[in-house]
Amino acid sequence: MCFSWLFGGLGAPREELALALQCVHAVTNVLFFPAAADRLDLSAGPLTNLAEAVEKAHYVEFFRVFNRLLKHHADAFDQGVVALVRAAATRIQTETKASRKKSSIFVSECWNLIKLVCEQADKFSQFLESIEGCIAPLFEYLKVPEQIDFDDDILAVITLLIQFHKAILPVFQSLLPPILRLYERHRVLSNPLMSVLGVYLLHGGEQLSHEPELLDRIMQVAAASLTTSEAPVMLNNAKGCLLTQLVLQTVGSERAAGFVPAVAKEALKRLDKMPMAEYLQRQLWNVLLCAMCNNGQIVLAVMEEEGKTEFVVNNLLQEGEKASESQSAYDRKVTALGLSAMLMQPTYPDQVVKRFPQIFALVAETLYQQSREELRGRLKVDSEKIGQTQYGDDSDSDSKEEMDTSESNVSFPTKEDEPREGPDFESSEASVMCAYAAM
Repeated sequence: MCFSWLFGGLGAPREELALALQCVHAVTNVLFFPAAADRLDLSAGPLTNLAEAVEKAHYVEFFRVFNRLLKHHADAFDQGVVALVRAAATRIQTETKASRKKSSIFVSECWNLIKLVCEQADKFSQFLESIEGCIAPLFEYLKVPEQIDFDDDILAVITLLIQFHKAILPVFQSLLPPILRLYERHRVLSNPLMSVLGVYLLHGGEQLSHEPELLDRIMQVAAASLTTSEAPVMLNNAKGCLLTQLVLQTVGSERAAGFVPAVAKEALKRLDKMPMAEYLQRQLWNVLLCAMCNNGQIVLAVMEEEGKTEFVVNNLLQEGEKASESQSAYDRKVTALGLSAMLMQPTYPDQVVKRFPQIFALVAETLYQQSREELRGRLKVDSEKIGQTQYGDDSDSDSKEEMDTSESNVSFPTKEDEPREGPDFESSEASVMCAYAAM
């Protein structure tokens, strides 16, 4: 009863702000008191009523309470989460209609609530259809991006939902054209745009192979980013490399083969421009290796046409040696696959034939290093399981264990599996998607 009263106080009108803030403080303390928090029932009653107050809340702390509830007590929401998302979506629409120039802080807070719900979609799976129905009207803003400044939030939500479904549903398929137009507007492959295009390719590559116009536009974005001179130049070029690799790895080989000649020429042309950061060189060589996996004969022909065969072979061997010793499983796999594809072609330039022993030895060494890393990973998992079985679970340390293992529950490789060099894009979702696509 007391907790219900405190929840009611959170929605106090503007003239009772002091009461609202005191209730925020009290509710926050309760949420951090395990004995009380464990008995929360947020499925109905005060939460449903309070969710409606999201549409009129006039202080930021009100939204922070919901953030904390969603982060630490998502299981307690039940169907109340639908009312919360509906109210947040309505507030976004209302605020945007009132001011088309710049979103208010309340719009940002509403987006934060929606993203928190989507990040935990597995906990709300039985209500997800209703949740998506509440969010769907917000996707329409992608058609008029000049009227909003929260297109990155929309892209983040779409990315999270596609990752959960592991498929491109019809509603998301129809959103791809306006998403691609965002690049034409900003002329930069932002991280949110990179991530959403990545999940479209990872979970819908086969679908996109039957949509030549959309696939061509994605490749145009990748090529434009790979060759752009917009600052930061090398970071943008590297993003273009990653997107190109994703296309070559995820769409049907027959469809991707049409891109290989242009991709190989652009990568070789960009490699001529020095100085260049090592992380960008690595990604450009990965582009060539992915193209080699797709159609080695075309790549070898381009190398010969450009007079770059010896240059490419020598550098691939040098980069391959670095990759075999690298912390990046992706680099090792691409090196082994690409060089193996080179060895399996029906005809070869003389410069390749002369280096056959070194290429074969490097493939063998890279595969050996990769198998060792995978064995280490399996042994580590097995030892952890044995430890859990032997010592059991300590209920008093649940919260500590939850904090310690929060990152390990994410479905991305750990930092040991990611490149250590270069800027943030090296550990971004795009590089991780490439690693999965290459498996």
